[in-house]
Amino acid sequence: MLLQDALVLTCGALCLQVHQVLQTCTKPLTMKTETRREGGHYTWLVKDTHWFTLIKQGKLTLVYAHANNTLYYATPNVQLAESCPDGHSFLCQVCSDRGADGLETPRLLVTDLVTPEIPDPLARGTVLRSLAHVFPPVCHVQWAGERECLVQFMPKIPHETDGIVLLGGDALSLVLEAQARISPGLSKNEVCIHIPSQPMLADPGRARASTASFLSGEWNT
Repeated sequence: MLLQDALVLTCGALCLQVHQVLQTCTKPLTMKTETRREGGHYTWLVKDTHWFTLIKQGKLTLVYAHANNTLYYATPNVQLAESCPDGHSFLCQVCSDRGADGLETPRLLVTDLVTPEIPDPLARGTVLRSLAHVFPPVCHVQWAGERECLVQFMPKIPHETDGIVLLGGDALSLVLEAQARISPGLSKNEVCIHIPSQPMLADPGRARASTASFLSGEWNT
């Protein structure tokens, strides 16, 4: 998706307000490349993506665009529900899901929780799951978990991917696994499979069982 299209999807008028949470959630996103690590919580990087941070300020939703370092008011497409706690913010990447008919649908993948700052990515995933109801339909909580599970279903993701990223102690500091290019996603002739909104799995046994269920079409959300 082009940056201009991503901005139209997510960003309204420029925002010049000041809020104490902005100092944290508008920090730049960093991504370094490293060789594969053992353990940890992994997710995928969308090919040619653009990054945004959704920010809840009172009854408003703000959007920080990392590409141009600019703060906006959110469009109706990405408005967080009023029940979303004030001061919570979420790192998101934009994608276009391709259906079996070849048509593309824009999505915003909610990759991680930026604020409140929680150093454990598993705990951040728990918060994301508990707040799934505050996101509008265009937003999907992105799955993250064991690497071995991720690589099994990455070829079935309905958009192009560009590698595997490790979630660490800081939501805005990602680690891209060197030379991890799994499959470019669905071709136009393949069936579109929806990736379930289950951000992180605490128990490795559950992770393997859940992935097996997903691959067999028996995923329960």
